[in-house]
Amino acid sequence: MGKPKFLRNITPLLLSHHPNCSKFENHVFHVGKIKICAGCSVVYPTILVSMIVIYIMNLYVIMPFEFLLFTGILFSIPRIAIIPKNNVRKAFKTMINLAFGMGVSLCIFGIFTLPFLLIVNLVIFILFFFLMGFVSYSHFKKIITTCNSCIYHRKWSACPGFKELYMRIRAEQKQCSFKIIKKKKD
Repeated sequence: MGKPKFLRNITPLLLSHHPNCSKFENHVFHVGKIKICAGCSVVYPTILVSMIVIYIMNLYVIMPFEFLLFTGILFSIPRIAIIPKNNVRKAFKTMINLAFGMGVSLCIFGIFTLPFLLIVNLVIFILFFFLMGFVSYSHFKKIITTCNSCIYHRKWSACPGFKELYMRIRAEQKQCSFKIIKKKKD
């Protein structure tokens, strides 16, 4: 399977990871013909920029770890609270995702400035990322619930939102399988 072709086939899924469906229009931004996940395109850059700002301005040295953690958790709560909601306006979601990204950054610095041994801080950091994984999983479950309520019931080969992508990936898989079988015969 040629990587460039495979990547080209799955790029829409990597960038938006939502079906090309009206039920998910509130979850994506449009950049020309390309759809990009609204949450990811706000949260990850915000985490990165916030971490750079916190580090450059030495805020993790100036602010006590309690303040960093409390503020980080406070900024993250709205994002966790709106996960089950699908009817939230995109502009409001964007503000909540900005706060969430800043909150995650504050929590990361708060964890690493805890007055414990580095190994303890690493364990807490890993537990924090398991919690973030739970947040992502909850969001994924909402997507699945939406797809389950659809008439296509997650049947990707029939779903207009995934059919084209599904067919391209399946065609590439079949082509790859055929090449492997052909090599074994030779």
